[in-house]
Amino acid sequence: MMLAKALNINSHEVLEAAKTKWNFLDFQPGLVGGHCIGVDPYYLAEAGKKSKI
Repeated sequence: MMLAKALNINSHEVLEAAKTKWNFLDFQPGLVGGHCIGVDPYYLAEAGKKSKI
């Protein structure tokens, strides 16, 4: 949540936009989970460094 806020990203707006795409599964923001959990922390850590979080 802190990273999304620092990057001025509204997760609910992102989900609404994604719903316009075919075959989208509506996952709601939460603490952890999903098939990308092993990869995503690296992207998030780098984005956090760039945002000084």
